[in-house]
Amino acid sequence: MLAGHTQRTLGAIVVAVALAYLSFRLPAFDWPNRFPRLQAWCAKVTECDGFALTAFE
Repeated sequence: MLAGHTQRTLGAIVVAVALAYLSFRLPAFDWPNRFPRLQAWCAKVTECDGFALTAFE
């Protein structure tokens, strides 16, 4: 999953949304700094408008 694959499959979308929710609900966990490769992958998957328009606030 992290080896350069950034296709927006259902599985990739589910993982990206789960990570966004984790950041929203548990910011102290700070997964982006703990897992930089996962953060880079997530940034590529979520760079479309649909994710920006439906982001947790």
